[in-house]
Amino acid sequence: MSTEILHLVTDQDGKVITASDAALRQLGGRVGVRCRYMVDARRADGSRICAGNCVNELDHVGQHDYSAVHAKGGSYRLVCTAAGDMRVITLIPVDDQAVSLGTLTSRERQVLSLVAKGNTNPRIATTLSLSASTVRTHMEHILAKLGVQTRAAAAARAIAAGLISG
Repeated sequence: MSTEILHLVTDQDGKVITASDAALRQLGGRVGVRCRYMVDARRADGSRICAGNCVNELDHVGQHDYSAVHAKGGSYRLVCTAAGDMRVITLIPVDDQAVSLGTLTSRERQVLSLVAKGNTNPRIATTLSLSASTVRTHMEHILAKLGVQTRAAAAARAIAAGLISG
């Protein structure tokens, strides 16, 4: 796995106008192509993140931040940011195992973050205004998605991957 952070800058239509040497080497692209073809980021389930209008969406949201994706050349945290008429795309290498963490829903991440802080299911339920049964279901999904047996193992894996703070 490469440990180099990859950088691309595109115009507002997603055409690469400059890229780091590491990005050109790892992604196998060149200046002038559309970012979505060069990066071709996908979620753990294989669905595309980079799509026809992804760079245009940045005008409305300011930034996309995907904690763990597959892209050409490896697994990365993908951060796409609007910067005036340009878009800055940063790919930060992550451990391949961290990609499975990217399949967690935002609510599952919230639950896992509270677990990592030592909260019990009833406490998490109160904090997130959920039933204890719903929190249990989220925990079952988290454990299954991460392939671990315990709450502690799930929290440790997510913390080690830098996807939540303990």
